[in-house]
This record gives sequence, C-alpha cells and structure tokens, in this order.
Amino acid sequence: MSAANRKIIDFRNRPPLQPYKGLFDLKNNMLMKSHLKIKNRPANTASPAMSMVGKPGAMEQWWKEIDEAGIDAVVVNGRYAGGMPDFTMDNDTLAGLQKQYPGRLFGLSQLNLDQDPDETARVVEKAIKEQGMAGANLEPGYQTVGLGKMGTFTDDPSFWPILEVLSDAGAFLLIQTGLFVGTDISFNNPEALDRMLFSFPKLNVVLAHGGYPYIQEVLGLAAKWPQLHLSADVYMFWPNGFLYAMNLERIPEQLVFGSAFPFCDMKTYVEETFNLQKVHDVSDATMEKYLYSNAARLLKVNEAGARKPDGSVAAVPA
Repeated sequence: MSAANRKIIDFRNRPPLQPYKGLFDLKNNMLMKSHLKIKNRPANTASPAMSMVGKPGAMEQWWKEIDEAGIDAVVVNGRYAGGMPDFTMDNDTLAGLQKQYPGRLFGLSQLNLDQDPDETARVVEKAIKEQGMAGANLEPGYQTVGLGKMGTFTDDPSFWPILEVLSDAGAFLLIQTGLFVGTDISFNNPEALDRMLFSFPKLNVVLAHGGYPYIQEVLGLAAKWPQLHLSADVYMFWPNGFLYAMNLERIPEQLVFGSAFPFCDMKTYVEETFNLQKVHDVSDATMEKYLYSNAARLLKVNEAGARKPDGSVAAVPA
C-alpha cells in the first residue's frame, strides 16, 4: 500500500490540553529520561507539540503534526481519575472539540467509576444520544472504590448498568490496558475480560494498548470473541509487540491502528507501521482495514476526514 493512497484514523490520540498534562509529563519526564526508555524509534522520538501543553499555538502544532503524518482523523477519549485534574477530560469539553473539528476529531465519553453506576450510565447515554459520541472509555485501574486499593477488574458488576447502555445503543467500549493501567498490571486480567465479553456478546470492545503485556491471551480472546478489537498502538514496538503485527492477516477485522500520542511522534509511528507491512507481508486489503475501515465501522462513519471542495472536512454518518 502506497503511503499516498491510504486513509488513516488514529484511534488513540490526545491533544496538548491541560486535562491530558499528566500523560505528557509521563512521556517527557519518565519514558524519555529513565530506564523505561524503550529501544525503538516511535517510543524514543519527541515532537514540538509534546512540550506545548496549554501553551499558545499548541493545538495548531498538534494538527500540523497530524497532517504531516498523513492522519485523516483522530479519536480522543474522555477520562476520569479522581483527584487528578491533569488526567481527567470531561464530556462537555470533548463535545466542544467534536464541534470545532467535525469529521476529524471523535470524542469518547469519560466514565466516572467513583460515583453511582446508574448516574454514570445516564451521563454516557447523554454523551451518545445528545453529544454525538460513538463510545466510552473505561479505565478500571483508576477506580478508587471497591477492592480496598485503587483499581478493579473489567468484569466488576458495578459496570453492568454502563455496559447495558452502550450495548443497547450500539456504541463501543474502549478499555485502557497496558503497563500503566493502575496500581499494577493485574487489572489487565484476561480471565475477567473473557467473562465480561461473555456477558455482553453484542458490545464491541476495543483494548487500548492491546492488552499488553498479555499479548497471546488477548489474541486468543480475539479469536474467540469477534466483538473484541485490539489497538496495540505503541506496544506494537515494545518487547514481543511484533506478535500483534504477525496476526494482522489472521484477525483482519479486529486490529485497529492507534499512535497513543503523546507517547510517540506520529509521523515516525506511521512510517514504522508501513515498515511492519513489508516485514510481515501484510496485504493492502488488510492494511486498509487496520488503518481505517475497522475504526470507521466502530465510529459508524462512512468518511472520516473527508475533504470538501472548500477545504473543510466533515464526517458522513453511516
């Protein structure tokens, strides 16, 4: 697939705004300056937007980097982390960003796991039916009530009212996984995920960070549950991350491209992604699904980032 002839939806991206400052600090102050610096190009690269959180021109620089990478649209998730404003993005702000950048930015509802689940379910229902969001972002590792320490598992019964709203609305659920999922990586528990998928067979689920480091387990679950999708993003290039790429042809409808910006430079990440196509002999048809169509299906749009004659962009609902 020629880089000039493809469309890309980045399913995991965060703009340089104050509610995401904690993530940018993690990248700049920890991943780039400590033993956690991983030996690969995407993880070790920086860009101007990474150091511009909340500064004048930050959003313009971010969009410039998106365009330079050849990315057509981005998915930006809401977050709730109790007592941590630099890690919390609210729905009203996200809805405003969607209106400001139609067809290029798609927001996902935050999920406040520290309040009554029925109230959170009502907020999610509003986000989908009134604010035009296609899904919600679940971060079990940041729940501050339940197990006596921060974090819980994906099959926590308190999530059921929320998941029922999503399932009934035909919306999808994004789940944060990976090495920084909470107080420890046990909240990536594949067995709990398996139980949740069994309980909600009609709910499309996307694992942000691809369930890392439980790669073989989640690839197996993807074979078992067609509603499960993996967005491995930067972990494609971490230890054993090549296993995701090796399985692109085996589960072509279930892998979704994402950069996880600010954890990598977007242009570099796109370049390395096309290198993966060569190394693993991935067909153009599968790459198109991975880069664009699978995400567009989840977002329920026919065109994301479609350019109109006047130069503006707009999404066309499916």
